[in-house]
Amino acid sequence: MPDPLGVFTANQSEDHSQQQAITGTPAEQNEQRKRRKVAQACDLCRSRKSRCDGVKPVCGECAQRPNLRSQCRYTPNPNRVPDHDGYVSGLLLRIRELEARECNNDHLSSLRARIQELESLERARGLVNADPASPQDIGGRAEPRAPMVAESALRAVPLAYSTEQRPASEPSSVDAMGADGFEFVERGQDNSFYGGSSAVSFMHQVHATIAGQVPMLNVEPVALLNTSATSSASHTRTSSKQAYLSLPPRAIVDKVMITYWEKVHHLYPFVNRMVFGKAYDNIWVPEAARKDLALSDVGMLGSRSCGQDDIVFHCALNSMLALGVQFMDLPSDERTTLGDIFADKARSLCQLDLFDNGSLAMVQSLLLMAQYLQSTPFPSRCWNCIGIACRLAQGLGLHVEPKEVHQTFTALDLEMRRRVWHGCVMLDAIVSMTLGRPQMLRESLLLPYPRNMNDKDMTYLPEHHPSWLNFYNESIKLYRILADVMSQIYGHSTGQSEQNSKDSFDITLDIDAQITRFEAQVPDHLHWKKEVTSHLGAQVAQQACILQIRRTHLRILLYRPIFVRFCDHVCKQGSKQPVAGPSSSTSSIDISLSIIQSLAQACVVQSVQLIDTIHQSLTCDTAGAWWYSAFYARAAGTIVLLAILCDALSEGTGTDGLKAAWEQCDSVFQLLRGYSPAVATQHQGLRTLYHRICIVEHKHKHRGSSPVAIHVDASTSAPEHSFDLADNISEAAFASTDDFYWPIGADFTLINDVLGINA
Repeated sequence: MPDPLGVFTANQSEDHSQQQAITGTPAEQNEQRKRRKVAQACDLCRSRKSRCDGVKPVCGECAQRPNLRSQCRYTPNPNRVPDHDGYVSGLLLRIRELEARECNNDHLSSLRARIQELESLERARGLVNADPASPQDIGGRAEPRAPMVAESALRAVPLAYSTEQRPASEPSSVDAMGADGFEFVERGQDNSFYGGSSAVSFMHQVHATIAGQVPMLNVEPVALLNTSATSSASHTRTSSKQAYLSLPPRAIVDKVMITYWEKVHHLYPFVNRMVFGKAYDNIWVPEAARKDLALSDVGMLGSRSCGQDDIVFHCALNSMLALGVQFMDLPSDERTTLGDIFADKARSLCQLDLFDNGSLAMVQSLLLMAQYLQSTPFPSRCWNCIGIACRLAQGLGLHVEPKEVHQTFTALDLEMRRRVWHGCVMLDAIVSMTLGRPQMLRESLLLPYPRNMNDKDMTYLPEHHPSWLNFYNESIKLYRILADVMSQIYGHSTGQSEQNSKDSFDITLDIDAQITRFEAQVPDHLHWKKEVTSHLGAQVAQQACILQIRRTHLRILLYRPIFVRFCDHVCKQGSKQPVAGPSSSTSSIDISLSIIQSLAQACVVQSVQLIDTIHQSLTCDTAGAWWYSAFYARAAGTIVLLAILCDALSEGTGTDGLKAAWEQCDSVFQLLRGYSPAVATQHQGLRTLYHRICIVEHKHKHRGSSPVAIHVDASTSAPEHSFDLADNISEAAFASTDDFYWPIGADFTLINDVLGINA
C-alpha cells in the first residue's frame, strides 16, 4: 500500500539502522574476521609461524609462555621498509621537539610584534608603498626616504629562518669602535683587552684624573646600550637552501642597494660593481633570461664560481644591505631592526665549513661584514671577523705578487686581488687603532696600489686622470702612516708601554713629517684646501672631506700621548709637588717643556679643526659613516674639554674658541643621536664632563683665579715655584700611554680642588 506520508518507510529505515548498529555492516564483519597485520613479527613467532601482535619488548604470544626469554628479538629484514611503529614514533618525537621549540621561539614572536608595531607606525604616517624599482633604477639617485621598507622586509623573513636558535651574544659595554659609556668601569670587569690608542683607555685616563678622585655629579643616568633596539637576533640552521637565500621584494632590496653604491662603495671598493651587478640582476629573472657572468680565476664575488646561487654571494649581499640601511633616512628603531635582519642573515650564511677552502669571494664577504660590525656593540665579532679575513687572504697569497701572477690572472683579477688585500690591511689598522690591539699585517710586504680602473667598462684610466678610485689609494697611504703610529708610538707591535724619550721624540717628528709629505702629494680634486671638487660630483666632495677628517685625526692620535703627559705635569705643578729627578739647568727644563707644550697645543688645535670639519660634513651631506663621525667627535671633544681647564693649552685657540668648539661638538652629537642609542650614551658622558668644568669655572670666578695655569720662561732665572723636570721628561714625556693611571703617591690636592664639587 502506498505510504504518501513516508511514515512506514521511515520506520523501516530506523529499524534497519538499529540492526546494523548491533551486528555491524558486512564490511565491518569481514574486517573483524581478518587477522590484524603487523609490520614485523618476533623471531620466535616467525619460526613457529604463530600469530604475533608485534608488541615490544614482549609480544602477546610470547608473554603467555613464562619459560621463554623475557624480551622478544626482532631481526630487521633488509628487503622490507623500516619498522612502521618505530618510524611513526620518531616522527612524533620530532614533531614534539619542533612544537616545543616553536613555543620558546622568542625571536619569532618579537618579529611578529615588531611587524604589527611598524604597521601602526606606517599607517599613522599615512605612507604608501613605493612602486617597484626597475633594473635601470639601480644606477639612479638614492631616495632620501624608503617608505614601508622595514615592514615589507620583516614580512619577507621566512619562518624557517627563525625556528632553530643558537645562543645569543650579550652586547658589550664597549662598542666595536672602542667607545664606552662615560660611567667608570673598573678594570677587571671585562676580560677584553683595550690598549693605549683605544677610546676606552683614553677615558680611563680621564676618569683617573677626574672621576677617580671626586664623587660623581648627580646626573640623570643613561643606559649604556639599548639592548632591545640592538638585539642579537638568533639565527637559523636550516637545511633548506631556498630559505637561506630568500630576500625581501626587489623594490626594497633595490632601494637599499642604491644607497650602498652611492654612500659606501666609492669609499671601500671591495667588490667590482659591474661583475657583482650582473649576478645581482640574475637573482630576479628566470634562468633562461640570466646574463653570462664573468670568468674569474680567483673566484671573486659575482663571477661564475660565486654567482647568484652561491651561499657566499648571498652572505656578501646581505652584508651590503645591512651597510646600506645605515645610510638611509629611517627612524632609529627601523634602521636598527632592518640592519639586524640583514646582518643576522649574513652571519648565518657565513658558515665555518666554508673557511676550509678560502676564496677571494669569502675574503670580500668578511671585509663587508667587518665594516658593518663596526657599527655594533660587539667588538669581539668585529675583531675576529677581520682577523679571519686577513688569514684567509694570506692563505690565498694575496700578500705577494710574483712575476708569474701577471701571466696567470687577468687584469681584472689582479686589480681585485690588490683591492682586497689593501682592504684587509686598512681594516686591520683601523680595528687595531679603535680597540688598541696589535696589528696582524704590520710586517706584511707592501703591494703596488690598485690601478685607476673604471668598473663600468673594465678599462684603465690615465694615471693622473681624476677618478673616484684615487681616494682608495690615498687612504691606503694614510693608513700605512697610521700603522707606524700604532706600532712606534703606542707600542702595539712590541707591547712596550714606555720607550726611550730621544727615540720617541725622533719618531714623533718623523711621522709628523710623513703626514706633511702626504698632504703635499694629495691630488687636487681630493685636497681639502683646493676647492676643485664641486664639478666632479657629490661623491668626490665626500671623499675629500673624509680624507681631511682622517688626516686630522691621525695627527691628534700622534700628539695625544704628549698631551696626556703635559696634563700630568700641569697637575703636579699646580699641586706644588716637584717631580723627583736629578737637577739640571733651568734653560734645558724650559726648552723641553716648551716643546711638550707646543705639541700639546697642536693636539688641541687639531681637535678644534676636526670638530669643525665633522660639523660641516654633517650639515653639507659629505659625512661618512655615523659611527666614524661619533668616534672622531668624541676623541676631539674630550681633548677640547680638558684643554679648557688649562690656560697654557688655550693659547692657540683661546678659551672662547675652545667653548665654541665644544658647542659645535655638542651639535654634532645632536645630529648623530638618532642613529644609535650608543651615540646618546657618549653624548651624555661628554655633557657630564662639561658640567663639571662649568662648576670649576664658577668656583674660580668667585676666587678670582684661573683653574690651572702653567708658565714657561726661557730666561736664566727660575720661576717662583721651579721644579726639576729633566729626568721625568727624558724617560716618560714622549712614552707610550698604555697605562693612563696617575703615578703612585701623586698629590691630587689640585685635582680635588679644581674638578671636585665641594666648595
